[in-house]
Amino acid sequence: MKHHPSKPARPSRLDPYKPYLERRFAAGCTSVTHRHSELVADNAPVTCQMVRAHIATLRGAPASASHRLRTPPAPGP
Repeated sequence: MKHHPSKPARPSRLDPYKPYLERRFAAGCTSVTHRHSELVADNAPVTCQMVRAHIATLRGAPASASHRLRTPPAPGP
């Protein structure tokens, strides 16, 4: 499916919550899991992947690159 530049993007279910996510991110609250849990607790119809993708744009990285290592790699021989 091709994207037509003349057509505006279709609204996302996340759109009403983006300002909230942006405020929380700016305040240093960058956990995707916590932000998703907060939205779900507020009955927001969003998925964790939707939140992850938006937080990734705030971080300046693609959504697939937002996973971080929890422990540093083992030192080499």
